[in-house]
Amino acid sequence: MRKHITDLILSGEIMNYGKWLSTVVGELASSIDDLDNMSPIAMLPLAGIAANNGISASRLAIACDMELHEVEKQIDSLCELGFITNEDDTFNLTIKGEKTFNAFGRSMILYEKFQLGRRKEEVDRISKIINDVDEF
Repeated sequence: MRKHITDLILSGEIMNYGKWLSTVVGELASSIDDLDNMSPIAMLPLAGIAANNGISASRLAIACDMELHEVEKQIDSLCELGFITNEDDTFNLTIKGEKTFNAFGRSMILYEKFQLGRRKEEVDRISKIINDVDEF
């Protein structure tokens, strides 16, 4: 399950990450300690770690399609805030990190379902217009 949610989070094809991540992090901050002190973009490495416990920073950079220096910056912040641990230069989620990933995953799935529903409504509307034109 973690891998599927992580793939969805890291795909980010239909969303503006900066705006959407900030919104979700803001919504979750009231229920997760220190989340408001974390950069929203840190959710990408957090998701990568969730799918690949024991991953190194260089592999995480590839998985998240981020520059290594940016991943290392986010990792430092995630460690400092208690979302992940660093053991022998590999990273794992803490209980707080797991809670954050799960909450973020639920938000991501709800967002995707909402977007798909909107897209379906648009396609249905266009289909009706085309069908109405064909009837003449």
